[in-house]
Amino acid sequence: MLDGLRGPLIVHDPCSPYAGQYDDELVLTFSDWYHDQMPGLISYYLSPESNPSGAEPVPYSALFNEVQNASLSVEPGKTYLVRIISMAAFAQVSEIRGRIQHVHILTSFRHLYGSISIR
Repeated sequence: MLDGLRGPLIVHDPCSPYAGQYDDELVLTFSDWYHDQMPGLISYYLSPESNPSGAEPVPYSALFNEVQNASLSVEPGKTYLVRIISMAAFAQVSEIRGRIQHVHILTSFRHLYGSISIR
């Protein structure tokens, strides 16, 4: 986690093509956690003496909704709008910014240790 305060900022589109087509909304955030303050990490990773290969900082942990053991409450038969936000400095979630996406009907959603599997 980078130093400072952060969180998702959701701007609702008043002309959303999906308005009224879902029962609830889920916001999923993914982030990395370094366990150290950024000034020390920056000086270490930018130093040719301590980091001669120029390797990127590797996070100690990955966070899902800002915790390591998150859980989601969903109800069968309900339709959800799912927003996936990457707030990571290094770890990445593939994304398409500012574009309306197609609706996908999920038949299952499994959370596996260290990853998420969506079908």
